[in-house]
Amino acid sequence: LSTALVDIKSKSIQSLYIRGFLSLEEYAEVARIKDSDLHDVQQSGALVLSLNVEKPGYFDDYRVRKAFSLVLDRARIAETVFFGRFNPSASFVAPNLWAYVSEEDIVASESGVVSSYQQNLKLANELLSDAGWREHPITGIRFNGKNEEFSFIIRTDHDPVRSKLALEIAKHLELLGVRTSVATTQFSVLLRDFLLPGNYDAALIVIDPGADPDPYFFLHSSQTLFSGFNVSNFTSLSVDKLIERGRGYVETDIRFDVYRQLQELWRKEIPSVVLGYPMDTYIRPVGSPDWDRKIVFSSADRFFDIHLWPQ
Repeated sequence: LSTALVDIKSKSIQSLYIRGFLSLEEYAEVARIKDSDLHDVQQSGALVLSLNVEKPGYFDDYRVRKAFSLVLDRARIAETVFFGRFNPSASFVAPNLWAYVSEEDIVASESGVVSSYQQNLKLANELLSDAGWREHPITGIRFNGKNEEFSFIIRTDHDPVRSKLALEIAKHLELLGVRTSVATTQFSVLLRDFLLPGNYDAALIVIDPGADPDPYFFLHSSQTLFSGFNVSNFTSLSVDKLIERGRGYVETDIRFDVYRQLQELWRKEIPSVVLGYPMDTYIRPVGSPDWDRKIVFSSADRFFDIHLWPQ
C-alpha cells in the first residue's frame, strides 16, 4: 500500500483501488491525498457466520440460528471492527444489487414480529429457551436437556480482520450464555479439513456469488459435503426448486420474483448468519465523471468510464 500511495501522490498513476480493510491511520492518509476524489465502494461478498446444521441438537434447529442472528449488533460491529466502513445486512443478496429486497433484510421472531438487523437480545434469549437451551441459575451458561453446555468453536482463516470479527461475534454470543472460542488456520486447511467435509461447528467465511445473485453453489442441496460450497449443509426442497427456477429464465422480472422468495425463505430459516458487506476504497482523479456505482464486482469495473477521465 505504501508504494501505491507514493505513486498516486506523485501523479505516477491516476487512480488506485484498495481492496479490503484500512486502519484509521491508513484511511486518514488516503483522505489527505490532493487532487483526487475518494469513494467507499461496497464489496459484493458477504461476511457470513456459517453454522453447520449437521450438528444435531444445535444448529439444526432454526430457532438457534435465528437467535444468533438476533443477538448480533451489526451496527456496533460496523464501528468497532470496520470503523464504519461496512454495510450491515442480514441478506445473502448484496444491498445495491438489482435483486435485493430491503423489506426482507430483517430477522423474524417466532411470533411473527420482525426487527431490523440490529440487536434484539430479548427475542434471541426467548428463542434459545424455546429451543430447549435453559440458563444455569448461577452462571447463566446455557445447557440442554442432556446437561450439555452450549459451547463451540468458530473457525476462520488467518486474515486479521476476520479474526477480530470472530472474536467480536464470540463476545455477542456470551450475552446469550453461549461459550465460544475462535480458532484460525490457513484458508486452504480450513477449506480442506473443516469446511468441505463438514468437520466444524461454525465458521466465519465470505460468500460472493458476483454480479448475478444466483445462490446455487452455496445454498442448493446438491452442493453439500465436497460437492460444492454449501458448507452449512442446509437443505430445503422449496429452496432447491426456487434456485432451479431462477436459473431457468433470463427475464429479469421473473428472476427478481424468484430471488424475492428466496430472500423471504432465508429470513425465515436463516441457513447461515449474514453480518454484512465490507467496503473497498477507490481513489479517482479530480475532473472524472461522478462515480455513482455503489458496488463493484471485479477490479475491471472501476475503469468503465476511463475514456472520460481528464488527460
